[in-house]
Amino acid sequence: LNLNTNKIVYVNRAVEKLLGYTDEQVLQMKDPLFEIMYDEDIPAMREHEEKLKHIADGEVLEVEYRMKDVYGNLHWFCDRSTIFKRDEQGNAVEKIGISQDITARKQTEEEVRKQHNILKQSEELASIGSWEYDVSTKQFQCSSGMYSLLGIEKQLPVVASFYLEYAKEQDMDIARKIVDSIQHSFKPVEETLRIRHGNINKTIRVKVSPLK
Repeated sequence: LNLNTNKIVYVNRAVEKLLGYTDEQVLQMKDPLFEIMYDEDIPAMREHEEKLKHIADGEVLEVEYRMKDVYGNLHWFCDRSTIFKRDEQGNAVEKIGISQDITARKQTEEEVRKQHNILKQSEELASIGSWEYDVSTKQFQCSSGMYSLLGIEKQLPVVASFYLEYAKEQDMDIARKIVDSIQHSFKPVEETLRIRHGNINKTIRVKVSPLK
């Protein structure tokens, strides 16, 4: 791509396979890059091209954007570009890039985001919380619903042994059993536990299930 005129100097036949345009159609476009690019992604691409003009030889820049195929459908791409040619003054005039179709990855990310929102809304409606404990890294992560259930601020760290901290004295044996299941035995457990935190007094049902 010529960085001064924004004209495509060379394109391989993969564009026809990915987007349905023939080489001739692309070469006949007045502005082939932005003409079929999703409007919302044009500013990011312009910024990407401007940055390219100031990078060192061999340096690679990435940018993600959407393109419309010949039928009007959107496809996600990740473009990895570097400087291909400079003028006599050393100014970048052409870039060479590899465009990878990442549509499937983006669709998966969007599905994960939707499922996360569904889980968050479900937790709010049902007054439940969830967490994950990675046995190998010993990392413990709580959902927003869990913080609401315990009545604590989201920025406060929560560790796997928090049941011992919040359990009422009468239920400490149950809390120890739950924590042992999480950190040591990795056995499934389902127990009823009474907790307290400040002015909060609740009876909760705790279910622990190992995932292999």
